[in-house]
Amino acid sequence: RHILEQFQHELWTRFAIPLVRLDSEGIQRVRRKIPANRNPFTYYKRVIVSIDTLKNAGRYRHHLEGIHWDAVVIDECHNLVNAGTLNNQLAKVLAPRTEALVLTSATPHNGDPASFAQLIRLLDPTAIADPAKIDKRNIEHLYIRRHKAHEEVASEVGHEWADRLEPTVVPVKPVGAEAAMFDELADTWIHPRDGQKAPTSGKGSSLFPWTLFKAALSSHRALSETVANRRRTLEGRDGSVKDSTNIAEYETLGRLGELAAEVPDGSASKLEALVSQLQDIGVGPRSATRAVVFSERIATLDWLAATVPQRLGLKPGQVRVLHGGLADVKQMDVIEEFGLAESDVRLLLTGDMASEGVNLHRECHHLIHFDLPWSLMVLQQRNGRIDRYGQEREPSIVYLIFLIAAEVSAHALWAKCVSVETE
Repeated sequence: RHILEQFQHELWTRFAIPLVRLDSEGIQRVRRKIPANRNPFTYYKRVIVSIDTLKNAGRYRHHLEGIHWDAVVIDECHNLVNAGTLNNQLAKVLAPRTEALVLTSATPHNGDPASFAQLIRLLDPTAIADPAKIDKRNIEHLYIRRHKAHEEVASEVGHEWADRLEPTVVPVKPVGAEAAMFDELADTWIHPRDGQKAPTSGKGSSLFPWTLFKAALSSHRALSETVANRRRTLEGRDGSVKDSTNIAEYETLGRLGELAAEVPDGSASKLEALVSQLQDIGVGPRSATRAVVFSERIATLDWLAATVPQRLGLKPGQVRVLHGGLADVKQMDVIEEFGLAESDVRLLLTGDMASEGVNLHRECHHLIHFDLPWSLMVLQQRNGRIDRYGQEREPSIVYLIFLIAAEVSAHALWAKCVSVETE
């Protein structure tokens, strides 16, 4: 929803196309103004609506099936793939009911031919007979691919889109309590010693150790939260373990939680690395330099918000936290404030809800990944917040990567992926 206002502004300032923003409340207001048998989507000629509002098939599908559009534009169309999802079902309702369908995305495709076929078939159901045998010649009339160096656009955008600097990979070696925490994860959960199995139980038990591992790669705080949530799931109303088969997991989780709790909040290894990076680029109370720090976990963002400002001498008004748990209006306020030259905000700590469609480049050209997503698409989306059209300074990207035991080091693999992604 926070992208609607931006999209509305772009269509007006670039093409003089006025769009009326509609959300669920706006649609209800229209329905109160018109007769009960009239379609609310015919009230305005041009509208912009969140796909999350429209995809409720039970509420709006019969109205959408009763209207024919001159043009339908669906942004972030990579979210339409996978048959059976609500987004995909909505697109299938709209596609045959428009004279022109335009799908846009700046996110790299996931590489799955079947997913790609889903998008192409929205444009032309007969274009791809077999996803395993896609012939470029049969579909090249259906798509346009452009990048900033393309000969048709370079002269227009090149001077307003600086080339990205070589990304910096910062290795971080956990020590002390943090090292003990990762040792416990490796020896008990990821690769148990002596051929034993991880002490997991129930549905999805084979994946849960990796859930713990991923949380730990974010922060000890995120791991503590994951451990606590799982232990509560295993507990009965009286606080005891509901099922005797879960006792081993419950107790082992307790030991892991204790190790996570011993990691010092004020001097965790990756926190030290982050503070050092922010100091190196000049983020401070009397500096104009701004930086964006991404993390997947809200617990990590809250911990950073409580510790980093004091280390840098920043005042409360110079730091903002942005994540999906905030109200839509608050999200928009934070994004707008960070983009204003006269704003005092110097540090934005954000989750992946800001990785799509958000402009963070107007006054900022530094981005730090405190933890890494397990999807290259999300990584690209994060970087695109400051590496985008209108960025006149060379974007600087930093990856903080844990160096831990080779057999469990997903981040060691990511160090290689980052290099590939850069090239």
